[in-house]
Amino acid sequence: MPATMQIVSTAWIDASLEEFELSVGLGLHAEHGRASAAAPLRVLVLDGFAKVTPAYAAHLAAGHVLVEDATSLVAAWRARLPHLGQRLNRYETLCFLRWPVLREALAGAPFLHIDLDLFLQPSFASITAALAGRSGTLGSPCFMAMSDTGWLDTWCAEIEAFDHDPEATQARLQWPGTPSRRQIGSDQNLLGALLRARILTRGDLGSLFQDYAAFDNPLMPRFHGAAAPIVATRADGIDRFGGRPVLYWHMQNNFAQFAGQFLMVEQHLRTRPDSPALRLQNAFAQRFPTPETIAFGALRAAIRREHRRQIATGALTLEAILGLVARAPTDFLARAVATRHFALRGEGREMFTAERWWEPGLFA
Repeated sequence: MPATMQIVSTAWIDASLEEFELSVGLGLHAEHGRASAAAPLRVLVLDGFAKVTPAYAAHLAAGHVLVEDATSLVAAWRARLPHLGQRLNRYETLCFLRWPVLREALAGAPFLHIDLDLFLQPSFASITAALAGRSGTLGSPCFMAMSDTGWLDTWCAEIEAFDHDPEATQARLQWPGTPSRRQIGSDQNLLGALLRARILTRGDLGSLFQDYAAFDNPLMPRFHGAAAPIVATRADGIDRFGGRPVLYWHMQNNFAQFAGQFLMVEQHLRTRPDSPALRLQNAFAQRFPTPETIAFGALRAAIRREHRRQIATGALTLEAILGLVARAPTDFLARAVATRHFALRGEGREMFTAERWWEPGLFA
């Protein structure tokens, strides 16, 4: 019988614990109710663990989210892979370092890695049972099952090779670049290059592709066997696309921003029933900023400054943030608030219609 798979993630706390929670929303996982005593979420804190208070850790643990100090492992791997931090920013450096850290911390035990902005719809226990003995990815580091230590060893060896000589690695993998990046600059880039070169494979996630609507970015919800147009429904707290349950909501930056903007506009339009339905733009698909995306960006920056001011003056405490809902329409532009309303409360589903979705013809 395959060993029990664990569900793990990583985090790092750059500023205050309040700003971390408002941006990342780790506490939302405890509230989401997918983890359990038998299948908890283990979160390795790669930097800033000293900022975690006993009260915060206890709040998370009550929802079966367990935070662990991995800062010493990160320090050791920073010394072994010194060039990553010289070439890449802090965020991308830690994204690379998390993989050898996870390999060392898990010591050969099978695990499913999920990014903290990824919210599963099924229970953790059901997903680990479905993935028992399997290794694979949808093509993104946000969801990677690791039962095969050989796959993980190869992945970590390629990260070490990239640290040692990124130019040679790019040449060997025939990295074509992207519209925004000429050089490999993230673990997502490196994974994509390794998959294209067939040094790594997507592996086998079993029946997940057949049983669920599984896609990396909800702004581009293409999935295996999808009919066109997609009929989006929601019942008993579960979202379905084309009749299949959505495997997870990935509240990554561009989708969280889109969802927050949609929720903000929807709340405003409730007071204006005479207003026509509004189709928002997808900034992720645009090559250049538009007046709409510039305006929303300015609003996001303003609400971020206001929240920081409130944190600094004590008007916005960690306890308040852990239960924060939108008090004003602009609050939806905070990532954790948008995530609470969209992923936990199931709001904003009107966006998945022909009249409202940014890409005409995708939804019915």
